[in-house]
This record gives sequence, structure tokens and C-alpha cells, in this order.
Amino acid sequence: MFWLPGILPAEEYGDTICIVRVFKRGFTLIELLVVIGVLAVIAAGVVALINPQDKIAQANEWV
Repeated sequence: MFWLPGILPAEEYGDTICIVRVFKRGFTLIELLVVIGVLAVIAAGVVALINPQDKIAQANEWV
């Protein structure tokens, strides 16, 4: 039997070697917080770009 980093130990079946990859389930709290933070920054940028107060003022003008 031999071992590779990030991979479960391989089991030998005669001439065939079976390697099973390790997949973790879900996300860590830090990963989720980072994604939420990035989305918040993007949302703030979009709101600043649209400038809703200016759009409301344009809509209320009687021109």
C-alpha cells in the first residue's frame, strides 16, 4: 500500500491499484464569510453605480 497527499491510501488488488480521492462535504465558516463579504462589496458597488436617489429625482421631474 502507498499513500499520496490528498488521496486515501491505495488498495492493491493484484495488478490493479484503486485510488479514492477525498472530497470534503460543505464549506467552512471562513469560506462562507469570505463569499458573503465579497458579495456585499459587489452589491455596494452596484448600488453606488446606479445611484437610486438620482434616478428617483429624474423620475419626479416635471419636464
